[in-house]
Amino acid sequence: MSEDSFQIESVIKHFEECLHEENDIDLMTYVRAYEELSRLFNILGIIFSFVESDVKEKREILKQLYQQDSQSYKSVNSMVEYEIVPGQKPKQIGCRTLLRLHRALEFLILFVEDVHRSKPEDNISELFRDAYEKSLSQHHGWLIRKTVQLASHAVPSRDFLIKVIFAHGEEPTPEQLESVACKFVKVVQDVYDRVQLIYADNKLLNLP
Repeated sequence: MSEDSFQIESVIKHFEECLHEENDIDLMTYVRAYEELSRLFNILGIIFSFVESDVKEKREILKQLYQQDSQSYKSVNSMVEYEIVPGQKPKQIGCRTLLRLHRALEFLILFVEDVHRSKPEDNISELFRDAYEKSLSQHHGWLIRKTVQLASHAVPSRDFLIKVIFAHGEEPTPEQLESVACKFVKVVQDVYDRVQLIYADNKLLNLP
């Protein structure tokens, strides 16, 4: 197993660990999970470059904010409390930056679940476009949407995706696939739902 191979167990571990206290998210552990996900985006090639290029920039912004003020950027709730003053513009760009990662996570949950549940005869490009249409496309302009639609034909094969996402490039047994995929989707969905609730409660889901 190459050091550069995608480690889905690391993503699961980081996302489990970022479920901070009862209703919060540890920000830097969330970022570490995304750093591992970036290995997956790089392996999957140019079709995922539209996700990775944005994700990398956003990770670095959050890390810089944390380095400048580790208390305010320790968690999602502490960041929201620090940046958001009712009736005023946010003090910093942390909340807006995390929102972009949050939206990308919704796309990833949908696509990974679709790949997991797919059959050999399914059209993976169509599954990709469907996940994109239900999530990220709603926040992209016409040009990006059109580019992604055209590039979706370059999505790797189902066999390749299953091996790379779930089994370090090897062929998983049906039991392994079910176990790892269900664990991944559950914990990532838990993280997504928690951030979604914090942002909804603070009316931050439509930050420009």
